[in-house]
Order: sequence, then structure tokens, then C-alpha cells
Amino acid sequence: MAITKPWRYDIFVANLNPTLGAEISKMRPVVIVSRDELNRYLQTVTVCPLTTQLHPHWQGRLQVVCAGKSAE
Repeated sequence: MAITKPWRYDIFVANLNPTLGAEISKMRPVVIVSRDELNRYLQTVTVCPLTTQLHPHWQGRLQVVCAGKSAE
């Protein structure tokens, strides 16, 4: 099976353990936010976890649909 590089806005389930400080831990859906040019050449990507919990004080959240559910 060929391994392909992830693309920006792809969604994966990632193991976010171990954590530091207040970071989220456990298996979570994440969206890749790093640019495709970086994803092609680096061995790391930048991701943001997806959640169904809406927090009114969090700014800059994007609402998306993942597996038929609203997420941000």
C-alpha cells in the first residue's frame, strides 16, 4: 500500500497523547491546517482538533461538517 502525504483540510483521527499543560488528550478527529507545500516536504503537520462543544468565548472557530455532524 502506498503512503500518501496528507493534504490541507483532510480530516484524520489522531492520538493526542502525551499532552503538556492544558492540551487535549485522547483519540480525536483533527483537521490538517498546514500548507500543502510544507506537508509535502516535512515529516510533521499542523492540526487543529475538532469538537462538537461550542464555547462562546472562543474566537476564530470554523464550523464544519464531519461525518454528518457539526463540528468546530
